[in-house]
Amino acid sequence: MTVQEILSRLQNVKKNGNDYTARCPAHNDEKNSLSLSETSDKILLHCHAVCATDAVCAAMNIEMKDLFLSTNGNGKPKKKEIKRDEVCAYDYTDENGELLFQNVRYLVTYDDGSKDKIFSQRHFDRTGKAVWSLAGVRRIPYRLPELIADLSKNPNEAVYLCEGEKDADKLREFGLTATSFKNWKDEFNVFVKGANVILLIDHDEAGIKQSSDAIKVIQPSVKTLKRIDLFENDPLPEKHGKDVFDWLTGGHSKEELLKIVADAPNFDLSDDGAENEIHFTGEPRPLDLTLKPVAPISDDCLPKVLVDWLRPASKVIGCPFDFLVLSAAIMVGSLIGSRLRVKPLRHSDWFVVPNLYGGCVGLPSTKKTPALDETRKPILELQAAARELCAKQRKDFAIEEKHYEIQTADIYREKLDLEQTKQKINALPELVPPTLKRYEVNDVTVAKLAQILNENLNGFLQSRDELMGWLKSFEADYNSNARPFILELWKGALAYSLDRQDGREIQIASGTLSVIGGIQPSKLQKYVTETYEESDGFLQRFLFAYPDANKRQDKPTQSVYDQMKDGYAAFNRLYKTIAEYDFKGNVVGANGDKFQIVKFSDAAQAVVDEWQNDILTQSENLEIEDEAFSSYLSKLPKSCFAIALIFHCLENIGGDNFPDEITLETAFKAIAYTEVLTTHARRVFALGENQIFSLAQILIGKIKKGELEQGFTAREVMRKQWSGLKQKDTVQDVIGLLVDYGYLLELPTSGEGRPTVKYSFHPSLEEETKNEME
Repeated sequence: MTVQEILSRLQNVKKNGNDYTARCPAHNDEKNSLSLSETSDKILLHCHAVCATDAVCAAMNIEMKDLFLSTNGNGKPKKKEIKRDEVCAYDYTDENGELLFQNVRYLVTYDDGSKDKIFSQRHFDRTGKAVWSLAGVRRIPYRLPELIADLSKNPNEAVYLCEGEKDADKLREFGLTATSFKNWKDEFNVFVKGANVILLIDHDEAGIKQSSDAIKVIQPSVKTLKRIDLFENDPLPEKHGKDVFDWLTGGHSKEELLKIVADAPNFDLSDDGAENEIHFTGEPRPLDLTLKPVAPISDDCLPKVLVDWLRPASKVIGCPFDFLVLSAAIMVGSLIGSRLRVKPLRHSDWFVVPNLYGGCVGLPSTKKTPALDETRKPILELQAAARELCAKQRKDFAIEEKHYEIQTADIYREKLDLEQTKQKINALPELVPPTLKRYEVNDVTVAKLAQILNENLNGFLQSRDELMGWLKSFEADYNSNARPFILELWKGALAYSLDRQDGREIQIASGTLSVIGGIQPSKLQKYVTETYEESDGFLQRFLFAYPDANKRQDKPTQSVYDQMKDGYAAFNRLYKTIAEYDFKGNVVGANGDKFQIVKFSDAAQAVVDEWQNDILTQSENLEIEDEAFSSYLSKLPKSCFAIALIFHCLENIGGDNFPDEITLETAFKAIAYTEVLTTHARRVFALGENQIFSLAQILIGKIKKGELEQGFTAREVMRKQWSGLKQKDTVQDVIGLLVDYGYLLELPTSGEGRPTVKYSFHPSLEEETKNEME
């Protein structure tokens, strides 16, 4: 489709530079939440209210593949549309004759001189304005009032179902009861219940497929069913074939049609030959799943000190900017720790600590590790300095400890009574062993992590080059309490106690942990799938950067390299200022820790409140449809407020007076960046669907090896106990996907009790098996 074609289906379209904004058709949009832009090969849609792209497409009555401009879905170059003429509009009216919507037929002329027909659907709002979407509009069969009237007069009247409205209109001219079976739904069956139905199909592959789909839905409700191809002896065309309209206008009569119908056998899926009635109509489609689109990060939604360092760093390293921004923001949040907190609600004791959990998702070629290494440089410098200082303190402590021993020995030699001895020893300066200030940990057990948290009340960063090893460690029996502990630490400033079997107790007064690491999409799939089966909210606590692959075209120039070095130097100075800054600990928490509070300005508070209400409303609306992502949205405000506090520090630290109010501009930046991260999260949570695609490819591999025979059942697949294909629901999802993509066909068979559903696989898979055997 073209950009203009999609824009014609949207409301309140406004041009913004080379891009557009409009009302999102997938939700009740009161402001332009939908942004639209065009790349060289596709149209990018992004709803800032976090509607999924496939939901937006469905609301416009288009498919995801329609967003791709370079091909027509068959690998051929896309032709450019130069003219579109409306041919006619087919009215769909309800039982009372009220117009619900129209299916509009266009004749499109392309730049190569070819022409084609296309259809678009519209309904009309209260003002009479056309809305190019059927979202929320009731669907009904074509010419419903006449269908009801005819069957009311004569229940035995034959009902002709054809693919298009034009065919139905032609049959009506001949005095026959007719409607269209295209996209027939279960709820339409009530209108043809107990009727004698004749399907007159289009003579092309699409017509055969459409009729096969319709038969599965219609047959249980009708008295008799016949399927007739009036051109069955002609070769099957590549594209549009002939239909009943062509047949009737080609010199054939109503009487000829009635004789063909009378002579045709009834169609019965329970017949022994039923398996031959539904057959493959072409080659299977490739099992390619397009990643959900993600929004780009605008420099305007980030503190300048981050942009000046990370934009050129992205070019020098050749990694996505998204990886660098997320890891840098989390690293800054870990440095601020529990010393500074934001109060999101004016009349509440809810304080947000700026600790965040994050994951950089991508293939090895996306350079996750170099990105993480770049943003770790400031924290490694601080950690190295802390180790050097601690080493010196330990040497001094060893001397002090020896001196303390000498002093106590001298007191004992005085041979004083017990009370005098206690008094003199207690008067000596208390010796406190030095502890290493921790800014970062890597591979650490839960017990050790708790100990380090107890010694570092401000908190620190747990950095893992690969998060996979860390996630797998939670599955070990010896580490069963690790995951719940990490879940709790996400809150920040956590008062917690760990009781060990050996009688030791580790008390944490204010535990604060930040997490960052990388992971490959295929390895993350398992954990995403688990969130849809039984979730404890672990993955929903993470922010993700899952960008498109960043292909560096040119080698970095000296100028860009110098910009990166200068940007890093400026950031590093600011970073060390944050580390050394004395935040005023004028608030005492319930667990005795002290911290400074920052609030939002009045203007920022109004924006923050509105945004939070919108997010929580979206979460509630998704609670049944997508429980896992609903949980993610419900936790998103904490992350957004933490980001706002991080940005506030980066923009204001180091001045004479550190402001205790977050401005409206900073609040907007935090919300904008959070919304970008939400698109990345949608891509991550869609990996659950990717898992089904991966398992589908596994099942195809088993079929190619001859491990399943034609006419297999879902139960047979489960009995094989192949990895990932052991659960009934999963196997059904995989089989359903392969049916949709043309690799399998469903073959219901009759028998006593519930029919057993069998499946045949595409002949190409069988041929591949034979070739391998030969």
